[in-house]
Amino acid sequence: MTARLGGGRPASLDPPGRRARRAGSRTSIDRASTTLRSGPPSGQARNPVKGEAVTDSTVTREPVAPRPGAPVASASSPPPADGPTRAEPTPLDLATALLADTWTLLILQRALLGVRRYGGWKRALGISDASLSSRLRALTDAGLLETRPYRDGGRSRHEYRLTASGRDTWALLTAIWLWERAWVPREVPLPDPVHTGCGAVTDLLVTCVHCDLPVGLDDLDLDPGARVPIVGPPGARLHPRRSRATLPADPLSAFPGAMEIVGDRWGAAVLSAALVGTRTFSAFERALGVSPDVLADRLRRFRALGVLDQDPDGYRPTARGRATFPILTCLADWGRRWLAAEGRPAAYEGVHRACGRPFRPRLRCRGCREELAFGTVVPADLVPGGGRNRVDGG
Repeated sequence: MTARLGGGRPASLDPPGRRARRAGSRTSIDRASTTLRSGPPSGQARNPVKGEAVTDSTVTREPVAPRPGAPVASASSPPPADGPTRAEPTPLDLATALLADTWTLLILQRALLGVRRYGGWKRALGISDASLSSRLRALTDAGLLETRPYRDGGRSRHEYRLTASGRDTWALLTAIWLWERAWVPREVPLPDPVHTGCGAVTDLLVTCVHCDLPVGLDDLDLDPGARVPIVGPPGARLHPRRSRATLPADPLSAFPGAMEIVGDRWGAAVLSAALVGTRTFSAFERALGVSPDVLADRLRRFRALGVLDQDPDGYRPTARGRATFPILTCLADWGRRWLAAEGRPAAYEGVHRACGRPFRPRLRCRGCREELAFGTVVPADLVPGGGRNRVDGG
């Protein structure tokens, strides 16, 4: 089997069996939706999983339980007197709840590289049994993995295969890899990403699916009433955030910078809000319903990482922070494609100013402009001779 990272499917095609898999995972997605709306039972607290390292302020307090159907407070309107409210979760909210977790992302990354068995993840990631079992169960329940039986020394066991929705996380994992490689100094460098189509060491180019023009954050018009996520991370499935010292030693599975951003649900929500214009501490609180302690911790970490800066007007994304646009775009697009359902509100994508259409992303190789697909971006050490050329990532 060729290990690989990257790829996708045409947006207009439904993979065989997708409808059945989505029906099978409907219950778990609906449970996540209910959790996002109402939160955990009153008084329920989540203790760290045994064997996981916990850093300061890593176990977040439970969010205030939202009222189903309550009006949504926008960034341009004052919050109600009794504090922020939440609405029905969008596909982006559900995608954040499911994927914005360090171990979940690393498990999916190794699955994209060909790992299928429990022992393979244990060896590659150094993950505890409790953490691995809970993540595999969650990914299977959500329909990103499916089990297949196999025999091992006369014993019947199960391996885990990526489904179509699981394989479709390639874009998110590739965006994480390329951002970490470009922006986070490290003693052991990440392998170069090679586009198999042109043989070049590549970078992602985000384009508009309608007009095919390159798109950056400044190219989108955002409705002021939809400038920030409506629903924060769920309270019932919060996992401790990993310290950098406990991440896997393999450089291909260690993304300490990116995991500060998208490997933590509150971190992903806070940075998303910052990228679309939220500036002040109180505005973050109103928009996200996040506790002051948790918000202060994430803002402090983002300043230390160099993705946010602070001035008299509040917090602003730096060039490093704005460069996370492809990561958050891929997360939102995955949620739109796989977690949309009848009666569930759609996340506001923004309008591409150049063509006036709702923004939907397409990923291309920055060098040859060919559309990227599953398996077309691979680590250079898996390509004979490595990458032939290099692409200017500017």
